[in-house]
Amino acid sequence: MPAASTISCRNIISRHQQIHRSELVQHFAPGAPQFEQTLQTIQTQFPGQRAYGSLNRALAQQAALWSYVDDFRYLALACFFCVPVVLLLKKVRSKKGAVQSAH
Repeated sequence: MPAASTISCRNIISRHQQIHRSELVQHFAPGAPQFEQTLQTIQTQFPGQRAYGSLNRALAQQAALWSYVDDFRYLALACFFCVPVVLLLKKVRSKKGAVQSAH
């Protein structure tokens, strides 16, 4: 069974992938000069509907990449906030005459 941290990372990635996809698809408007130029370039390699499939695949890859970047940022931020907690912990000192464990 996966750990809670793994599940939360997957959840963040999938949600952010949807967010980034909706943000990126706004630039895929027919009639936009950059979209039309890219579509014509791809249609020389892939005829018909395969060009749209290729654009869709590229869009999905970019959205996935940005969602992983977001997840990495959140994990880095969590580690950054954990460092002061570690530094505030006191070192445990053994008492005089106490037997140390074998481990």
